[in-house]
Parts: sequence; C-alpha cells; structure tokens
Amino acid sequence: EVYQKEVLVNEIKKASRIVINLYQFYLRHPQFIPPFFKEIAKEEGIERAVVDYIAGMTDRYALNEFEKYFIPKEWG
Repeated sequence: EVYQKEVLVNEIKKASRIVINLYQFYLRHPQFIPPFFKEIAKEEGIERAVVDYIAGMTDRYALNEFEKYFIPKEWG
C-alpha cells in the first residue's frame, strides 16, 4: 500500500510538471494557442485563456503537446 501511494504521488508530480510547463510555454508563446482562446485572451487576459485551453485538454492531448514542445525529435 505504501508503494502504491508512492507511485501515485510520483505520477501526480509528473502530471503537474507537464501542466506547469505547458502553462508557462503558452504564456510566453501565445501564438500557439487556438484562435478561440486568443479571443478569450483579448477579453479576459492571456492567463485566463491559457488556463481555459489547458483545462479543456485530455490527458493524451496535453502529453502530446508537451512532447511536441519539450521533447527533442530523433536526429536520424
């Protein structure tokens, strides 16, 4: 049981780092958020738009976005 909790805590930490990195990335590079969220940014600010964009992502989509922007591609 202690091991399972440790695994769960580690997975939550990894997921949190992905969300934090995406949030910081989109704040610095708002050109990568979809047009709908750019409109939200005009009305409510970029922070709100980025939070809403990330909140609407599935786990798989967020992971794909993280890989796209943070994981190097193969150089072969």
